[in-house]
Amino acid sequence: MRAFGLYDRFDFVIFSSDLGYQKPDTRIYAAALGRMRLSAPEVLFIGDNPENDVAAPRKFGMQALHVEEAWRRYSD
Repeated sequence: MRAFGLYDRFDFVIFSSDLGYQKPDTRIYAAALGRMRLSAPEVLFIGDNPENDVAAPRKFGMQALHVEEAWRRYSD
């Protein structure tokens, strides 16, 4: 994120390696919601993985949007 100049564009960043658990473990979603002080229905989770970025957040109560990876659309 820093290499692309994106890190400073966010109020905070959560890394699974810092927390010790990763998607689809619901604790990572709870950690993010806690930092944002939002409830699950207030959040739209956007990601490219149907299980980790759509199904799991929806089970947690968030809205979720699946985006196709650009490289898959243009690969031969």
